[in-house]
Amino acid sequence: GGADPGPRPEATGPKTVHVSADPGADWLRVGPSFLHDMNEYARASAEGGLELGYALSRGVDDVRDSGQYAVLTPAETVALAQRQGGLTLNPLCGGIPPAIAWESLRLLETEVLPHLDGPSPAR
Repeated sequence: GGADPGPRPEATGPKTVHVSADPGADWLRVGPSFLHDMNEYARASAEGGLELGYALSRGVDDVRDSGQYAVLTPAETVALAQRQGGLTLNPLCGGIPPAIAWESLRLLETEVLPHLDGPSPAR
């Protein structure tokens, strides 16, 4: 067996956040990857007899409505981070293309992190 990973943090918000200048358009770009992620975790948890909070979904609208995946503007991301005390990010979630993931990370760096308390990212 492997090392004990320790306690699993309790999620208080979306399992991943994608920061976007245009959430409506980006749901079309990242939604299929989120759908794949949700369905793979749903299958794996069912096969393993685990309850991880994922349900098989028929489409991107189901994933969006679940609240487990979020595509937010920088201002919405700042508000969520302040409300929750942090964020969960998975930039390549479900196979999001790296170029799209980098767009999100750059917005996080330039338009979200400067508005949050805490250390500045290393350069």
